[in-house]
Amino acid sequence: MSRTGRARPPALPTAQRAQALSFERMREQGSQRIW
Repeated sequence: MSRTGRARPPALPTAQRAQALSFERMREQGSQRIW
């Protein structure tokens, strides 16, 4: 069994992760604006 696979982070591309983070930030900003 390879231990490196377990140590490695999730199989989510950095681009997708960055996009999700930016989306969450925009979502929070939008909610703040509405409120």
